[in-house]
Amino acid sequence: MKKILLLLVTCAMLMLCACDEDTSQEKENSTKSSSQNITSSESSTTVPSQRIEHIAEKLENGMLENLDEYSDEEKEKIKDAVEKDGYSLEFKDDGSGILSNEEGEWTVAAGWVENEYTEGIPVVDFGNVTMSLEDTDSKGDYYMFLIRQANFLEVENYVETLGQIGFNDVESKVVNQDGNAIVFVAENNNGKRVELGYSSNGFTFKIYK
Repeated sequence: MKKILLLLVTCAMLMLCACDEDTSQEKENSTKSSSQNITSSESSTTVPSQRIEHIAEKLENGMLENLDEYSDEEKEKIKDAVEKDGYSLEFKDDGSGILSNEEGEWTVAAGWVENEYTEGIPVVDFGNVTMSLEDTDSKGDYYMFLIRQANFLEVENYVETLGQIGFNDVESKVVNQDGNAIVFVAENNNGKRVELGYSSNGFTFKIYK
């Protein structure tokens, strides 16, 4: 399955496209879930399958912020649902999870992650960090965050903060408020590289060693 990998690549490559995020399916699923006819005796013992499918879909698409709010029963059903799509899911004690398939693994619902990549990088304390992963490309090893519900001004201010601590452009910076897009590729004097892309589809942030 390539949904998550494609999601992250698409967000990173299409940051100049200011397209409204399509929530029609989410609304439809929510409406269907709320309209299900479940008796009081059933609701005390049964988790509606429509709700579980909706949660699993959000998880796979990097839109789930928190796993703590779900019961043990719901977590098992979520796990079963994502396994049907070719994933495995491990729940962590801190409320986060590890979602994986044959292509790799992704940390979900953990927020900002402190590690060797993020050392010296200002914490992204706005929006919701829903997914992160460690990987390698032609430029080297990197750690990447997918951040939802960030706005243009927050990302613009964050880019300015990176500049203030020594990250200088190595490619043309794009700050287009009308197009709701920001692209920032920069390095500091220690050779640490960041690649940041923002549009209405989301905010991706890659940090190289």
